[in-house]
Amino acid sequence: LPVVNIMGNHDGTAIFKKYFPYPFTDTYDWSFDYGPAHFTVIDQYISLEEQTRRFGWLENDLASSTKKWKIILLHEPGWSAGPHPNNETVQNLIQPLAERYGVDLVIAGHNHYYARVTVQGVTHLTTGGGGAPLYDPESGWPLVVSAIKAYHFLKISIEGEELNIEVISPTGEVLDQFTIHNKE
Repeated sequence: LPVVNIMGNHDGTAIFKKYFPYPFTDTYDWSFDYGPAHFTVIDQYISLEEQTRRFGWLENDLASSTKKWKIILLHEPGWSAGPHPNNETVQNLIQPLAERYGVDLVIAGHNHYYARVTVQGVTHLTTGGGGAPLYDPESGWPLVVSAIKAYHFLKISIEGEELNIEVISPTGEVLDQFTIHNKE
């Protein structure tokens, strides 16, 4: 299976570069195509502002992809179920680009639980139940459709016009499942 690593808040650039020496990027912003999907990886620990080279790269990357499915991978979710706040850069800069260029899915971690949010047709997942101690999702956070305190992994499959996602516990229990229909 391919492995994609995204810079997190506990990684530190030096140690991350030691174990994931991507020679093709100095910012840990990069993208790749896999089957019918285009994946864009964003390093959130370097400032992302409009009118910068990085913002221009991100917009061009999303605009120029001809793949049917577009997925953004980053660390901090735009919409949280606590205890960390919503990431305003995701909300104010990345979300408008996602809407404009047909991004279907944004996958984040950071919060140690599973949560799902849909904003203007873009599904945002927080998948932070990979092994660290879990957090209790809090109620009352806006737009959160599902939030579960559980260790889990995602199983994503694409079949034509449908992107299917199952959230599965280590024992095989399906905790959540849903389908995204292609916007084209």
